[in-house]
Amino acid sequence: MTNRPVKDIVEAVDIRSRQFEENFSSQDAYSLVENYYTDDPIVSGDGVGIVVGRQGVLQYFEQIFRVFKQCKFERKVVSREGNMAYELGNVTLLSKNTEERDTTLRYSVVWKWQDGDGWRAEVDYFALITE
Repeated sequence: MTNRPVKDIVEAVDIRSRQFEENFSSQDAYSLVENYYTDDPIVSGDGVGIVVGRQGVLQYFEQIFRVFKQCKFERKVVSREGNMAYELGNVTLLSKNTEERDTTLRYSVVWKWQDGDGWRAEVDYFALITE
């Protein structure tokens, strides 16, 4: 695994991110968690605290889907070393309420290579862009 080029992780992140966006748009929390995260993910961010495990992350996204209908990733940086990688970028969440503004967050994801399952998000952290 350590000899694979960085472009491989970039391609894998792009594929996982597009799948995440599709699952988000279809409001399918189960598939989103199943297709994107490791078996024991950690999600954290502004106003969320720390959510650990697939069941907690699933419940988190079910709540998010009450407010937001769609998301769009804008990857800025991806780098890897061995079976771990990180990604930094922005994500825009589109509100279901047309009178509400969309929300843009900065995110950092720690990716982990899992034999037989490929690259999966192990840690997902986000923060509201206030500038």
